[in-house]
Amino acid sequence: MYFVLELQAKILRLIATDFCCWIPLCIMVFVHFSGVKVNSIAYAVTAIVLLPINSALNPILYSSFIDQVWQKLDFAKEQKVKTVSGTPTRSTNIGQAKSEM
Repeated sequence: MYFVLELQAKILRLIATDFCCWIPLCIMVFVHFSGVKVNSIAYAVTAIVLLPINSALNPILYSSFIDQVWQKLDFAKEQKVKTVSGTPTRSTNIGQAKSEM
């Protein structure tokens, strides 16, 4: 079951990044077809900036690199919580002192 959820998260990341990189170009093309003149610089910026970002992100997202990073971040977060919660508080020390008497 965990593998299925992990795979769903990976596919969701792929779809979201592809959508964010391609939707500006799609909107510009649809606006152009509706009769509105779109500046050619906007096409160039989209093609030169957004699409290469998408191309660079796809291999990283298809690999398990992102999953390993998230696991290490979760592990570090759990370790931080354990060290903070592992320190005795004042009320715990008082309760132990009374029970020892």
